[in-house]
Amino acid sequence: MRRETQNLRWRLLHTAMILVVTFGSGQGEVPCPGRCRSCVSGEADCSRKSLSTPPSLFPPNTTVINLERNRIRVLGSRTFTRLPSLEELKVAGNRISILSNDAFGYINLGRNQIRRLGENDLAPLINLHSVDLRSNLISSVHPRAFKELTSLRYLYMSNNPIVRMPLMEFGSQVLQMVDMSRCQLAAIPKPLPASVTDLRLGHNSITQVNQTDLSSVTDLQILSLNDNQMTFFADRAITHLTQLSELFLRNNRMVYIPRNLPNALKMLYMDGNNIQEIQAGVFGSESELVSLSLQSNAINSIQPNTFAGMSFLDTINFQNNQIMALETDAFVDLPSLTTLMFSNNPLQRIADGAFRNLGRLERLYMVYIMTEEDVQLEYNFLPEMLRLQSLNLMGSPGLAESLMNILPEGHLTPLGELQSLDISYNTLQFIPPRVRELFPNVTSIPLDSNPLRCTHALAWLQDWMEEDGSTVTFYKAEEPMCHTPLRLRGRTLSSISSDEWADESEIGILTQTDDASVRNAAGFGGGMARDQPPEARKPEKGAKVKAYSKKYRGRDERDKKQAKKKAWHNEIELAKSERKSKKVKDVQKGKFPEKKSSESEQRSAVGKPTAQASLVEERAKLLNRAKAGKMKRKGRKGGMKGGKRRRGQRARKDRKGKGKKGKGRNRRRKEKKNRPSKKDRERKRRRRITTYKSKRGGGEEEDGEDDDDDNDDDDDDDDDDDNNLALV
Repeated sequence: MRRETQNLRWRLLHTAMILVVTFGSGQGEVPCPGRCRSCVSGEADCSRKSLSTPPSLFPPNTTVINLERNRIRVLGSRTFTRLPSLEELKVAGNRISILSNDAFGYINLGRNQIRRLGENDLAPLINLHSVDLRSNLISSVHPRAFKELTSLRYLYMSNNPIVRMPLMEFGSQVLQMVDMSRCQLAAIPKPLPASVTDLRLGHNSITQVNQTDLSSVTDLQILSLNDNQMTFFADRAITHLTQLSELFLRNNRMVYIPRNLPNALKMLYMDGNNIQEIQAGVFGSESELVSLSLQSNAINSIQPNTFAGMSFLDTINFQNNQIMALETDAFVDLPSLTTLMFSNNPLQRIADGAFRNLGRLERLYMVYIMTEEDVQLEYNFLPEMLRLQSLNLMGSPGLAESLMNILPEGHLTPLGELQSLDISYNTLQFIPPRVRELFPNVTSIPLDSNPLRCTHALAWLQDWMEEDGSTVTFYKAEEPMCHTPLRLRGRTLSSISSDEWADESEIGILTQTDDASVRNAAGFGGGMARDQPPEARKPEKGAKVKAYSKKYRGRDERDKKQAKKKAWHNEIELAKSERKSKKVKDVQKGKFPEKKSSESEQRSAVGKPTAQASLVEERAKLLNRAKAGKMKRKGRKGGMKGGKRRRGQRARKDRKGKGKKGKGRNRRRKEKKNRPSKKDRERKRRRRITTYKSKRGGGEEEDGEDDDDDNDDDDDDDDDDDNNLALV
């Protein structure tokens, strides 16, 4: 009995130990998989480990699994069934081509090899709220592929060769963003849920927007159609989109601005189209447009009152167009306008009242206005913009010159809020002292690359630059320098002493040649540069100063090059004619320097055919050699007709053992090396002629050609030989 009691105790103890071990193993944490990098704060990082299959076990509290940049091809249906807390699965950059049902709950499948989306591929994932399928090979999408995703909010499908979407059925009524850019789409996908607020369709092949294409997306706020091929936009295609705030139509083929735009539209971007004019009435007085960008179009004019009454308009961008004139009331009654950009336009005239009632304009950009003449400005150009803070005229010589002209003469109101006046890279030679009076609070006035005329009239600028406590910046890259007079050229204004300033009489009135040199020194070719203060800028009666034109650009340098080339050519012709006349005179006078034949030549003449026969034989040899050389050159250029055929024959001989590799090539090199030069052959020929003449008793005349003259041409040598033979 006692023994049975002890056995029962041991059994109970053993059972308890087994239960403890079992319970402990059930509640213990599963370690991080050995093939993963780390498991910290609920995120398992298994990226870039060359995995072909996902690990089977993860810690139970894992919410994020990162499997990016591996070699996974298939995600099975039970891959992550033991992870009830899993919220996000990252598998971008793998080789996945097959999706199984209920494999994941939240996933990023970008940059894989998925080719199609079937009807049931995503059906079980009813809690899925984000699908990322970017940069795959999807070309086919089933109409009901997203029908069961009732919680879907974000759909990313960019960079897939879809081409055409079917009539889709979306089950989610909370879908907010759809990105289908770079999908080669030819039309806008529809119908989309009304809840979509952000629709991105850029970089496709869409050619038109019809009136019903966007009828279902009533809550749309952002519409992007950049970089398509659009030529047609229906007038009332987006009128019903009362919440639309941003419309992107850049880089299309539009020739007009769509009519009946929603009044709630805040930003309109139509850069890079073919718009030539802005039609009247496009923007109503109730429009809430804040920013308008029409850069890089073909707009040549702006009709008066085009933007009148647009009380919310803040920024207008007309850069890189063909606008030549700003007429009266072009920009009028724009109380909120702060920024106006007109750079890169061939502007020639700004009429009176073009900027009327622009009380809040702060920034005016007119950079690189390259015109042939000075821009016509009215005296009230600046007073209409009393709150202007920045005026940028960099690289606009005609406009900057016109502004400097009206400053001393006009009754202008000082602009107390102007802080930056950029007139760098122009052709200004004089800065009127009234600049300091009209812009009392300016802190930056760059004068880089202006050919300044350092006379006493410009000494005030040096005083301003060296004033104690001055915070004004006068250059960005290089300090202002003198261009005239010549003795001060290249000197900075700060280095000139008071007794070095030039007088007006020392320099004189600017001539046309000086004008060209000033433009070249400034590095620009627009606008007529003036180098005198206003009181001395009037030319004499009858004097004309030609305005700059593009055809005069660099004219002086071209003339110098042509003159130098012509002089060099004349020198050569003169030297040739002198040598030729000298030879003819020597032949006529019979001045032939006697040239004794060598003993070898005298011995060779004994016991051999006559000199005439030798000459004929030598000429025949030379002729045959010349023909052979010509044929060889022809064979090298003419494909298999010559050189290649012979090379092929030699190769076949080498293979058959009948020839030695490289033998023919070495022989040709040796012959070429031992072959006499053209000059030596010519001398030998003349010696033979001399020997022949001496044997006939015709005297010992020889040709008057100097053997050491290496500069004569071959044609001149042949002419001289013919003359010598005729005279003898």
